[in-house]
Amino acid sequence: MGDDPGEIYTPSAGRNGQRLNTRNYRIQPEDQLGEGSLKQKCRDNFAAIELARKLDVENRTATDEDRRVLVKYVGWGGIPQVFAWHAATDWEDERQKLSALLGTEEYEAARASTLNAHYTSQTVIAGIYRAVERLGFQQGRVLEPALGIGHFFGLMPEEMSAHSKLTGVEIDPTSASIARKLYPDADIRNQGFEAASLVDGSFDLAISNVPFGDYKLFDPKFSEHNFLVHDYFFAKGMEKVRPGGLMVFITSKGTLDKIDSGLRDYLYDKADFLGAIRLPNTAFKQNANTEVTADIIFLRKLETGETPGGPAWSALDEHSNGDGVVFQINEYFAANPHMMLGEMRHEGTMYRANEPALAPDTRDLADALREAVENLPSNIYQQLAKKTRTDTPDKEDILALDYVKENAYTLHDGLIAIRIGNVLQPLENLGEDRARRIRALIKLRDAVRETLRTQIEGRDEETILLARRVLNDQYDYFVARFGPLNEKANIRAFDSDPDLPLLLSLEDYNDETRRATKTAIFRERTIQRAQAPRFAETPKDALVLALNATGRADLAAMEALLSRPPEEFLPELKGLVYRNPQTEQWETDDQYLSGDVRSKLEDARAAAAADPRYQENVTALEAVQPADLSASEIDARLGAVWIPAADIEAFARTLLGSEGVTVQHSAAIGTWFVKADFTARGTVANTTEWGTTRYSAIELIQDALNLKTPTVYDTDPKTDARVINAQQTEGARDKMEKIKERFKTWIWEDDERRERLSRKYNDEFNSVRLRVFNGMTGDATMRRAEDVDATALTYAEVKAIASGNPLVIEKAAIDAEVMRFTRLKKQHAESQYQMRYRIKTLGESTQICERAIAKRPFFQEQLQAQSLGELRRQCIPCSLSPPCSRS
Repeated sequence: MGDDPGEIYTPSAGRNGQRLNTRNYRIQPEDQLGEGSLKQKCRDNFAAIELARKLDVENRTATDEDRRVLVKYVGWGGIPQVFAWHAATDWEDERQKLSALLGTEEYEAARASTLNAHYTSQTVIAGIYRAVERLGFQQGRVLEPALGIGHFFGLMPEEMSAHSKLTGVEIDPTSASIARKLYPDADIRNQGFEAASLVDGSFDLAISNVPFGDYKLFDPKFSEHNFLVHDYFFAKGMEKVRPGGLMVFITSKGTLDKIDSGLRDYLYDKADFLGAIRLPNTAFKQNANTEVTADIIFLRKLETGETPGGPAWSALDEHSNGDGVVFQINEYFAANPHMMLGEMRHEGTMYRANEPALAPDTRDLADALREAVENLPSNIYQQLAKKTRTDTPDKEDILALDYVKENAYTLHDGLIAIRIGNVLQPLENLGEDRARRIRALIKLRDAVRETLRTQIEGRDEETILLARRVLNDQYDYFVARFGPLNEKANIRAFDSDPDLPLLLSLEDYNDETRRATKTAIFRERTIQRAQAPRFAETPKDALVLALNATGRADLAAMEALLSRPPEEFLPELKGLVYRNPQTEQWETDDQYLSGDVRSKLEDARAAAAADPRYQENVTALEAVQPADLSASEIDARLGAVWIPAADIEAFARTLLGSEGVTVQHSAAIGTWFVKADFTARGTVANTTEWGTTRYSAIELIQDALNLKTPTVYDTDPKTDARVINAQQTEGARDKMEKIKERFKTWIWEDDERRERLSRKYNDEFNSVRLRVFNGMTGDATMRRAEDVDATALTYAEVKAIASGNPLVIEKAAIDAEVMRFTRLKKQHAESQYQMRYRIKTLGESTQICERAIAKRPFFQEQLQAQSLGELRRQCIPCSLSPPCSRS
């Protein structure tokens, strides 16, 4: 639905040379960012949060004095202790205060931010901007995709800030709220970078201290690359920067030093690597209370058709420190050790003790950064205006904010605009009458959005009444001036806006009389707040209500609903709830009588031996035990880990006729090992009957156990390359299949073994009963508008239902039918595609079969000869006369 007003206030275009970002806060040295003890930083955080809340309540702009308080907010990455729950911590008072200060969602977001909320120091940011200016950047559109509270905006050089448009993205709501108060002229979006809708190629500079960690973000556009979070920021950031634009990111040293070069290879043909500066592991110690070796990486996006250049940075190389210790680091730093502001040592503690890290040298960090910046290339960035931009600044694209829908009308700097893609397109040639109608309709649309929002968010009655009063005023004003909303002139004026159905649903319109009456939203709630039931008539009703409220058989809730103790109503729920002896919690029958019911039965029998009340559990569990599978129904294949190694060993010994075979299974690595002594390896069964001269039966059994396919290779004498010996490979694979088939028969031949393994299989794998719902946990009532979350309510049809207009229900039914036919059409198209693919590949399959058939006489002749030899070896001499056919 959006949480913002209809008019968009983005940074001014700088018309007539006016300076931009004049309302933004400029961080001063006396602000002393990141200084103080951990407790002091926590107190600063509390003060900033409390002030931000106060500013919201009072609906006023922050003064300079307010901003000096807000800018000291350092996030929670350096003080995660405040989220500790154990009572022994000396942070318990702070934890309770923070929990009371933040709402549930804000608290969880703050706790999640401890992984990455390490704000950058003034020294590092100042050094980065010196580097950016050396590269030639003076002004432009700037993106900060991991904003925090906006230190990169507050420390931007004054002239650069005065002529740049700033866009920041921050996922943490508390940080984003503070950033908006510090930098009101910037476009700040409270969302994850993966969800931000930004125009590709629209920024001149992307600059940030990106989050890093061993986790991934969901973005279908980049899913095939499987990027970790820091790599993802590089990939998407490069997409948002224009050709020729710069990307300057702080990241962990792993981006450049890790063996996996996937990101570096991905960026190779997209950007020039300009250089990098490695910061010592103390660079963030004071400001963020963390020791991490980080790199500042400088990239320039390639122009169309431009060939990659710059120093090599894809591979790793060896680097020795002053003590002769060798490290594997990026080849750029190996060739340019002066760009590392210290010396590599085994002193890191970020993830483990004594990990490779850059220990600081004796230089001051600011001086060391200044020296390194002088080694970067100069003036390689070209302002877009000098190259291709011929339009005036007034013609630059206006980035649309996320809450503005596609094709929706909005107001920008007092002008009517429409969203096309990710930009706003001003509409300058509208007729005077249509422009007046659109302006009034935008205000009415925003009023109905706010009315629905107050009900969805459960605000107090006074706020809801105020929003409803504004809606009535806007509607009355519009109708008095332009007539009912459903008049053709009004529909034509707003016909492309996706919220037109919402507006039309605000009134019941009679086409014949051309008169309209207001719907229910103008006089009452249309989204009712859920009312918790206070009593129940029967224990079954109480159970259903408790399940809906808490998701479990909550006896305390049921006792309150029935005003009866559990001892009285539990007998009436016999067979519907059971007490789990393991958890000592009450569970519904569909929950308790499902899952591993064999283990549950063992637990219940043990509990019943001590407490007869659990006999009811035993009886119920015995009734739902899965029927045992017979040996013929169990797939006992060679390599199944549930079959003991001793049985596999017995099979191998029987097969080879030798006791010199041992079989072991390593569960830790999931691998089988088969060993045989000299006697076993020399048997005919090993090399001829069950194996071949090139692939013995011992090797085949081990391959079969480890699910490997045997392949015989020869060495080409000319090229010394390995080539497959097709004849020997085919023979080995045939022998393996023969061994597998023999095992399937052998495993069930012995009665004792058959009973033992059948029991083992049934106990371990045939013990789970699927959950069968009895309807106690469900709610069969039709969904209402209040059951739909805020994201779904952005659709105009759903919001129209909330306005109280019943005519929309019919349209919803038709839309559902259309969707059904659309799915059928898609399924039909997929079926056609599959059939065409099969027809296309049929010819190739036929050729493969023909080649196999052509080779078959040769293999058949060999197999027949081999089989005859085996029969002769197995024949027992006898005195039959005349000799039998086997002789």
